[in-house]
Amino acid sequence: MEAEQVAQGGSVKHCLFCKKEIDRCYNYCNWDCMVAEAKANGGQVICPNGLPIRSIRRDGNMYEHEHGDHPDYKFPVDVLYVGPIDDDDRKRWTEFMGRPLTDEEVLRMEDETHALIYTDGFIAVTMYECCYAIFNLGTGMISCGPSWLRKKEWTLSAYSLTQIREYCERNKIPT
Repeated sequence: MEAEQVAQGGSVKHCLFCKKEIDRCYNYCNWDCMVAEAKANGGQVICPNGLPIRSIRRDGNMYEHEHGDHPDYKFPVDVLYVGPIDDDDRKRWTEFMGRPLTDEEVLRMEDETHALIYTDGFIAVTMYECCYAIFNLGTGMISCGPSWLRKKEWTLSAYSLTQIREYCERNKIPT
């Protein structure tokens, strides 16, 4: 790999944690190395639902969701894009992935994982990238949220709706 990197005009680069040789556009060889470094530097694993680590904060603490430190965080929920896709969407994701994608693949690339912050059995308030969104639990569809969500059609996944309903049952929240 070293000769290939030098031939491409780059210098040799090594993983910041394990020191293994890596592509020059990365800092770590993989996610496991990033988690290992955070743990080695004293970061705490804060995954109240026992889910895999998906976010590492600057302080080294590790969470199952980027908003896992919110005081009202319950668990992650999947939000699916169900609206139309166009040529701009296809082009953007083809450039990002380096290969053409099927329309179904483009749809799934738009999906997001939100943090469930609140539910009263009728609505769900979620948080994603520091923005709140409200979903109707009867339909699963978004009611309001940040501009990138309001312009398109988004819904909670069937699995996430089931998780929220089960949460309501366990916590005696009427639905």
